[in-house]
Amino acid sequence: MLVRAAYPIVVLAAAITLHACRSAPDAMDRALMQGLQVAEAALAAGQPDVARKLYQSLAERHPDVPAPRLRLAHIAFEQGDFRAARGHFVDVANMPSAARVEAEAWYGAGRAALSINDGQDAIAHFRRARILVEGPAEAAWIVNGLAVAASIEADHARAEAHYAEAIELDPKNPRIVANYVRLLVEAGQIKKAVQMYTSQEASFWRDDDERNLRGLIQAHQQD
Repeated sequence: MLVRAAYPIVVLAAAITLHACRSAPDAMDRALMQGLQVAEAALAAGQPDVARKLYQSLAERHPDVPAPRLRLAHIAFEQGDFRAARGHFVDVANMPSAARVEAEAWYGAGRAALSINDGQDAIAHFRRARILVEGPAEAAWIVNGLAVAASIEADHARAEAHYAEAIELDPKNPRIVANYVRLLVEAGQIKKAVQMYTSQEASFWRDDDERNLRGLIQAHQQD
């Protein structure tokens, strides 16, 4: 069984930038635009609770505009309310909107599902997002999400296939490569994990990944 702690949600940090505020229709009334700007300013000032109330009010007054509810989803996620975040993301995904906004919403729903260890739900959401995304870097993050979800479901073969695809899409992404090395170690493929780990310079890795991976490999080599 894979150690779930080896797949912190931070490795899925959103690679799909927020577009819903910019994708609202040109006919958006001035009051809504001003409301979004005020809420965004509150968020930028480090007042997420104030921003949340403003976005909630805007979402209730403009139920067909995805921007306020998408922001509510992101705030809920950052505050650790993953079930609420998932609900908001799914609501946005089901609204008429640009494909990129829908993709972000399904991707966010998948991340929220992962955070509550609901692998099957995460897989369904990531698959919907993957259909909508063409850019290789963004697609790589979504496929990485599928890999993490597969590992939660203890489907090592499928997880490995997804990691291979994600790395092919974005071979210079250190977080995805680190995830793959972790999977290989936990699946007992130590030789392959060492090969993947040593194929990169120390400067390739992000934050503490290089030290953590080295320790993980050494611990399993000693067993």
